[in-house]
Amino acid sequence: MRLYPEIAVEKAMKRQEIILRAYAKKISWIEAAEILGYSPRHLRRVREKYEEDGFDGLVDGRLGRESPRRMPVATVEEVLSLYPEKYFDFNVTHFVEKLHEEYSIGVSNHRPPVIHPDRQPNRPTGHLHSLITPNLGTNGPTLS
Repeated sequence: MRLYPEIAVEKAMKRQEIILRAYAKKISWIEAAEILGYSPRHLRRVREKYEEDGFDGLVDGRLGRESPRRMPVATVEEVLSLYPEKYFDFNVTHFVEKLHEEYSIGVSNHRPPVIHPDRQPNRPTGHLHSLITPNLGTNGPTLS
């Protein structure tokens, strides 16, 4: 068994306790999923991992991995120094735009929408037309 941070061990112990109660038929698997805040399908995946790897299978697999969106420390320091020194009167949106334009620093995790070449745009048809055309009944326009 690997060494884990104390909070990770506590969370894994809670998962183990609930799973063992479900194995002992004290609670149903659906109730176990609700207690843990999982979908029934996710609880099945967690249970399979527990059966394969034991206690280690209950610990978050991302633990100890670096985020793929992590910025280099030097970039963070540069951004943190630029804002109060040079761009103190900018709001966040304008500051992020300026970082991108002037320094080629991408700070936001908002990505432009992906445009699929094979898909047709989903445009509503007829809705606006029915709102702006007058009601032309069988005997011509009606005045209310």
